[in-house]
Amino acid sequence: MTRISSPPTRRAAAGLLVGLLAGLSLATPALGADPLAAGQEVRRVVLEEITPYAEWQVGGDAVAFGRTEIRRIGEFAHVRTVLTRADGGSFDPEAIVGISWAARPLTISGVLRQRAGRWLLLATEVEPADTRDPDAHFRRWALPAGLLPPDCGHRQNWGCGGPAP
Repeated sequence: MTRISSPPTRRAAAGLLVGLLAGLSLATPALGADPLAAGQEVRRVVLEEITPYAEWQVGGDAVAFGRTEIRRIGEFAHVRTVLTRADGGSFDPEAIVGISWAARPLTISGVLRQRAGRWLLLATEVEPADTRDPDAHFRRWALPAGLLPPDCGHRQNWGCGGPAP
């Protein structure tokens, strides 16, 4: 009878397996841990995720982000940001095909969800000029309580019941 694995080889294999599992547990965040815990890191990643949509919305021009509010609860985030040109100038929605109805300054909001350590954009909207609640379209969703700014009865609800602008 041929032995496939001698006891020292099995011990070495077991040691390797234990080492690999220990390495995995160090590299993988614990359940509920947030690999993007630092506020500035979350801000950077969330804005990177919405950049392609923002640039598409303004016809392909490079964008920068002006006033920005990000609210995060668990694996969900809500962002509202004013889009500016890369040089700091403003966009005129009247001059952009398809969004002449947009608010001034040009503002977008979006909802993101974190999955496997990556923020994914679920939806985003250009803020219309004729609404009192820019997040009305997201209020129908089953989002965590407090993620969206409260509807304060006015169109620009920046910082309304939330973080300072």
